[in-house]
Amino acid sequence: MFHKLEDSINFFIQTRGENLVLRQSILTGILGICLLVGCGSSEKGPELATVTGKVTVDGEAVSGGTIQFVPDSAKGTTGPSSTSEIQPDGSFTLLGPGGTPGAVIGSHKVVVQCPPDPGEVSGGDGQSGSYECKIPDKYGDIKSTDQSAEVQSGENTVNIELKSK
Repeated sequence: MFHKLEDSINFFIQTRGENLVLRQSILTGILGICLLVGCGSSEKGPELATVTGKVTVDGEAVSGGTIQFVPDSAKGTTGPSSTSEIQPDGSFTLLGPGGTPGAVIGSHKVVVQCPPDPGEVSGGDGQSGSYECKIPDKYGDIKSTDQSAEVQSGENTVNIELKSK
């Protein structure tokens, strides 16, 4: 009889140990899932709105460079800047953080810059050619630009008309 009691106790201890291991495994699995899902973190960042448009200088399309919309904190707009390469026809589509299309909703200062090293560009035929950037320097600096834009929820078309003088 003592032998059976001893067997029962050993069985009970072993079963309790297995249950503990099972409980620990389940708890570890739940914690792992929480970490993968984000466990309550629902921050997505600021709301972005689609912004497209065209850049011109004295009515002529700018055929290269970059455009940047910088949130104007003086007017209460905060968040990341959005940028775009200006296409040969002057068009642009802004991209925000991580290449997400759009810009933060609100007021922005607009900075437009010439492409890097505008003195020499290579044509599609491999020939080098001269390129004269028509974007006045004042538009390339956040402190001197007088260009601004208001981005609203939804789709926005913002044409930037620069003056050479």
